[in-house]
Amino acid sequence: SRLAFATLIAVGPTLPVWQGGVAEAAPRFQTVATTETRLDPHLQAYLAGSPSRMTVVPVRPVNGTVRARGVAQPAGVNVLIEATRDIRADLRTLGANARTRASRSGIYTATVPLNALQAVANLAGVIKVTASMPTAPTLDKSLAAAKVTDGEQGPRPVVTSGTEAVGSETLVAIVDTGIDYTHADFKDGGTTRIVALWDQTALSGAGTLAAGQGSRAVDAFDYGTECTVSQINSSTCSQRDTDGHGTHVASIAAGTNGVAPNAGIIVVKYDFTTASAIDAWAWVIAKASDLGKPVVINNSWG
Repeated sequence: SRLAFATLIAVGPTLPVWQGGVAEAAPRFQTVATTETRLDPHLQAYLAGSPSRMTVVPVRPVNGTVRARGVAQPAGVNVLIEATRDIRADLRTLGANARTRASRSGIYTATVPLNALQAVANLAGVIKVTASMPTAPTLDKSLAAAKVTDGEQGPRPVVTSGTEAVGSETLVAIVDTGIDYTHADFKDGGTTRIVALWDQTALSGAGTLAAGQGSRAVDAFDYGTECTVSQINSSTCSQRDTDGHGTHVASIAAGTNGVAPNAGIIVVKYDFTTASAIDAWAWVIAKASDLGKPVVINNSWG
């Protein structure tokens, strides 16, 4: 305990401290960005003192570490990292919170302390560190524009078996502003067709459970909250689509009169940052592998 206390005292004053979600703000410290840096221009400019659209967030304690009560959490930023090797252990050593590892593409998401960004970029095998930037919902195309007819406009496409293509035994995932899960458009005989729901925006949630099989498995995420099917059916899931965009998109894709009315539905109420999008896709694919069904992921934002 003495060692831990001494270490906290020693490093505490050097850490920029998170003081709440601060968007469009310059950091409290500056550093010189070299021309050889692997940090993207947004991160370089931010560390040089320029305002940014990034949001400063607290870096949660890394798994297996102890943080003394009352010690402020360091300020950090969410990033996407491209690397040629598994860097998760190195990230934890630098105080970063590793999130998703997409082993096939070599893309990682992580929450990194501001003063460790350059150290992360300098890790062996790291190609690039990119800031997680805000995104916004869009819905420029719909059924007619995509040349897909719905039940009111005419027959659906026919698959080789001679039956209509209505999404049976498949999954449609919606990564968006959430869903009105009580709406009859997403029910079959009063029972929900939503098979999984993760609200990334829930501030006091318990995160998600680990999911997936083999190479598609993901560890539990420590932010947001996951609702069970029973919570959705009993209307006790706390997730709400206060915007309506996600519900609209879900209805087009998999509602009663949508493209795939027989499909199961996976929903991620997205926090609209790019790192969390990768987390969402990894979680959706893991859930689909647990259910043993193919999945298509809809992202009507950019």
